[in-house]
Amino acid sequence: RGGGWAGCGLGAGRDESGWARGADVGSEAFSTEGALWDYLGATNGGLMWAGVAALGGEAALEAPARALGRALGLANWLMALENLRARGWVAWPSGDYAGLIARAGDDLATARKARFGAALPAARAAWRAKDILRRARAHPDWIGTPRLAGAEAGARLKLIGVSLLGRW
Repeated sequence: RGGGWAGCGLGAGRDESGWARGADVGSEAFSTEGALWDYLGATNGGLMWAGVAALGGEAALEAPARALGRALGLANWLMALENLRARGWVAWPSGDYAGLIARAGDDLATARKARFGAALPAARAAWRAKDILRRARAHPDWIGTPRLAGAEAGARLKLIGVSLLGRW
């Protein structure tokens, strides 16, 4: 995984999802932050953009949609780490997540500037990412544990709130 094709998109002739699926099957550690970010971009970033585009999102929304997807991907990945380790995938051997969490925060800030309009339901898939990343930053020892997800009742109330207010 050593950083492979950093910066390349679908237009560059690479099959992002095929590369990412190969990375899943290989279960090797990411050697750089860039390699992990490529993976998150090829998986969650691509899926978020596909959802936004399917709901009529304009081409100008591609970058913020992919940024939102990467941040959501990192949040989900941080929650799944113990499960991944149990299956033999030590995906980030250094155990230092501060830089990754900060980068995801930057991606969330980029996405917050976008107006998703009719594609808002796709963006709403990331409604928990900010809180998960905040907890991971404040409590690194919670990474990979159920505590990182937070209380289910509070999460449901938040989803109701963001839905009623037309946010994500």
